[in-house]
Amino acid sequence: MATSHLNSLPKKLMTVKEVISTLSLSESKVYLLLSQREIPSVRIGRSVRVDPADLSAYIAKCKQQSPNFREPSHIDFGAYNES
Repeated sequence: MATSHLNSLPKKLMTVKEVISTLSLSESKVYLLLSQREIPSVRIGRSVRVDPADLSAYIAKCKQQSPNFREPSHIDFGAYNES
């Protein structure tokens, strides 16, 4: 039944503005990453949303490609997992 899929949904999807703020990138760069599917996204009507787990995976991938990367201390993905 459809209710089993609801348990696997993230509690809150991020807006593009939240992704821009989290990554400290320009709007055009974030939209480029989304259009190239570097960061997976969900389109709901005209709105675009990003699962925080997908953004975390993208950051982890970038870290692997940049061994000298230092993780910013200001990013708190826990805020996006609250109901």
